[in-house]
Order: sequence, then structure tokens, then C-alpha cells
Amino acid sequence: MNEAVSSIAAIVEGLKLDYPKLTHYELLSRAVEKQRNEILIKGLKISPSGKHPSSLEAISMQLGFKNDGMNINLVDAITEKD
Repeated sequence: MNEAVSSIAAIVEGLKLDYPKLTHYELLSRAVEKQRNEILIKGLKISPSGKHPSSLEAISMQLGFKNDGMNINLVDAITEKD
């Protein structure tokens, strides 16, 4: 999944078709927000359906971190000796 992030101009054009009454400022604001969300989704490898853990969650699970209500953070979980 090595997809490019959509350009602001392309997002604005798509929004213009769907929402013709928005002002240019509103279109740009929503386009920037949509692009930012796209970058986060691709950067964190978030599953659109939510069925799979994000990359950070998967890493912590592989390291053995369990959120069982204890007051422990990931650094403590990694350095904890059995």
C-alpha cells in the first residue's frame, strides 16, 4: 500500500463537485483537513474499517504490552524484567 497522498488541488476539485455552495476558504480548509487525515492514516497504518490494530498498537502488542488496568506505560512494559 504505497499510495501517494492526494494533492490539495485535487481534493478541492472533488469537494467543489460535491459541495458547490462552499466558499473557497471553506473548500481549502476542508481539503487541508482531509489531506492531514490521509497522511495520518497512511503514516500510522490505520485500518479504515478498524478491524486491525494501528501500527503503534501492533508494535506494542508484539512487545508484550497489555492494557489490563495497571498503571504502566509502554516504556515500563518494555524494560520490565520477568
